[in-house]
Formats: sequence, C-alpha cells, structure tokens
Amino acid sequence: MEEHSGHRQRLRESFLALGAKAMPEHQLLELLLTYAIPRRDVNPLAHRLIERYGSLAAVLKADVAELKNAGLGEYAATLIALAGAMRNISEKPRKKQRLNNPERAAEYCMQLLRPHRYEVMYLVSLDSGLKPIHEDMVSSGTIDQSAVYPRIIAECALRHAAAYAMLCHNHPSGNPAPSNEDIAMTKMIFSALSGIGIQLYDHIIVGDERAYSMARNVYIPSDINNNNQGTEDKST
Repeated sequence: MEEHSGHRQRLRESFLALGAKAMPEHQLLELLLTYAIPRRDVNPLAHRLIERYGSLAAVLKADVAELKNAGLGEYAATLIALAGAMRNISEKPRKKQRLNNPERAAEYCMQLLRPHRYEVMYLVSLDSGLKPIHEDMVSSGTIDQSAVYPRIIAECALRHAAAYAMLCHNHPSGNPAPSNEDIAMTKMIFSALSGIGIQLYDHIIVGDERAYSMARNVYIPSDINNNNQGTEDKST
C-alpha cells in the first residue's frame, strides 16, 4: 500500500512540476484514476484502457456505459466521462462551424480522428443547420458490418435530436478509399436512419491526412449534398 501511495505522490509531483505535455498518456490517465480508485494499483488499468482505445483522447471520448463495459466502476467511469465532457466544452467553438461542404466536413473529421492509432468510427449528430451537436464513438477495432449496429447509431442520433447525421472513420493503412464493406455498411446505415426520418449527410473516411467523402462520390443519395458541393480541398 505504501508503495502505491509513493507512486501516486510521484505522479502528482511530476504533473505539478512538468505539466501534462511532459508526461506519457498512460501516466496522465493513471493519475486521473487515482482520484476515483484510491486503494488499488491503477497502472495496469490505465495501460489497458490506452491499449483498448488507442489514445488518451479516445478514452476521454467514451461514455459511462462504454467505460463500464471496459471494466471500470461507476465512480471511475463517471470521472473519466466528466473529464471528457469538460474537454468537449472547451472545444465547443470549433464544433459550432457549419459542415455545409465536403471540405469542412473532411477537416472536422480529420481533427476528430487524428488522436486514434486504431480504426474507430464516430457518429456526428448535426442540427438542421448542419452544425455538430454531439460525437459518439460507435465502433472500435476493425470496422465492418457486423461491428456497426444500425440500432445503436439510430439511438444515438435520436438521443441528440439530430436532423442530419454524419459518419466518419479512419483507415490506419493511410489509404482513405472505401472498401466494399465500407460501401455496403454506408448503404445499410443510410437505410436505417432514413427509416426514422434522419438524413445521412456524409460518410467521411480519413487516412494519412487525406479524406474521402462518400456523399461527394455519390454513394449517398442526398439533395442537400448536391446543393452544397464546394471546391475540392482535402476531400476526394
């Protein structure tokens, strides 16, 4: 117990003396977890969460239910979700921009996915003005039709009263071109959302600082996309 206490004290001292940027991600997460789990070595847990989600930023984007499924208790999951929510509030000005053309949507998705080393997918709920309302990680690991559940995506979009929805996921290989599975999955989710009156605005695939717009390449039928084609920049 004294060994754990000394280690925690050293973590706090490092943070106070050096700041967050000088510390490894797993140590920052470990320090945060000590405030919710006071009597256990949380170093293995911090490593396991970073490995599962790919980065500290990705851990902070997970919701309470997902964190509990990853093995955290109620207090620890709530603390991490709260830290992530506070971070989201600080980034709110970026999220108010209208994503009314493929270039803006591509830039938004690249910023969202940049922290992730592994393949993940987000659903971005949009209001009637195409401004982001909320981001939900709906899948992690290898993305395929079996890993992405239309019901979960529909529930997320309804929970945030979305008028439109946008999918974005990354290809760690660096090539953003869609696979046959990506195309089939997009059509499946388009149908699921259409059935509840929500338009799938786009599906952006990101790889190696490049982005591919499924809407621009006519994989998503949509009048709103046809009316908002801008000059090509970061999307192809």
